Amino acid sequence: MFQKLHLHCKSCAVVSSSGQLLNKSAGAEIDSYPCVIRMNSAPITGYQADVGTRTTARVMGHVNLLKLNQSQADQHQIFVNRSTRTQRLIIPWLFNTRVDKRKDKHYAIAKNFSKTYTNTEFYMLSSSKIAFAENLFQTNTGISRKDAKTWLSTGWMTLIFALDTCDRTDVFGLVHDKFCKENPNNTTPYHYYEVNGKKECEYYMQSETHLTSGHVFVTEKAIFARWARKFNLNFRYPTWNLTRNESAPLDTPFVKIYKEAQHNKSLHGNKVGGGARGRSHVLNLRSKKMPPIIGPKTKEDTEKEKYQRFTHAVMFIVAIFLSLVVFLLLFLLVSILTI
Repeated sequence: MFQKLHLHCKSCAVVSSSGQLLNKSAGAEIDSYPCVIRMNSAPITGYQADVGTRTTARVMGHVNLLKLNQSQADQHQIFVNRSTRTQRLIIPWLFNTRVDKRKDKHYAIAKNFSKTYTNTEFYMLSSSKIAFAENLFQTNTGISRKDAKTWLSTGWMTLIFALDTCDRTDVFGLVHDKFCKENPNNTTPYHYYEVNGKKECEYYMQSETHLTSGHVFVTEKAIFARWARKFNLNFRYPTWNLTRNESAPLDTPFVKIYKEAQHNKSLHGNKVGGGARGRSHVLNLRSKKMPPIIGPKTKEDTEKEKYQRFTHAVMFIVAIFLSLVVFLLLFLLVSILTI
């Protein structure tokens, strides 16, 4: 059912689901990229002028498979309609590194989709790639995903996928981490296809000040800014000002609140701020040489670890051998003395 992915793009347009894209007329620009990556079930029909029509790959967080399974209209758009269907569906598990294929309902849905919609290629992120994504979060924040009680967002997984796949990545419709603080009265909808739904900044800030569940969107965006300083990663509608010192420790609302709660030993209590938040087949992502902040281990690192493990094993064997020699010598000495 699932297969290894072999995809390389010179440049990619990553299309967010944000209302920031409304009335920007970015559709033609998005469609001009060799590869276009979309997220979850964000629709195309009716929004072509702002979000384009082409889809090379969709990255869909596993929890969204349940909703897709209940919507024939969304399935038709994503898998059937020639002008909107995706060539590939990438499915990351957002808070599990391992998947029980016998019992997991999300896996069962994905498996059924792959048999029903044979024109689409289906891929699951490997356990090691999901663990890698979690390690990235901890490397940048100093907090593990489990301790943070957060789900990695689809946007987080999409950016990692894009940086593995694309030589250049341009993200459309994603605001920077200071945007909502600088624009407290901004009423842009969270999704471009739900203009009367929740507001983006309001939802971001509610989520960011919660320590019990959900996403930490603002913190993720602060980390994206760090990546943009190191890789060919760019942001459009709006553009980002990357002149700040992105190597400085993160000072996002979540990180501040978490550290304060940690200092006060109240991490297992209730929310701090307002608002509520709501072994798989290997995906062979194209490797790149990346610094430790984002990239996988280099070949040199792997060889070094193998050498260290070998050295430790040899030292352990030598230690056991020497211990046996000493024991035998002592035994012989005692035997001689007792004769």
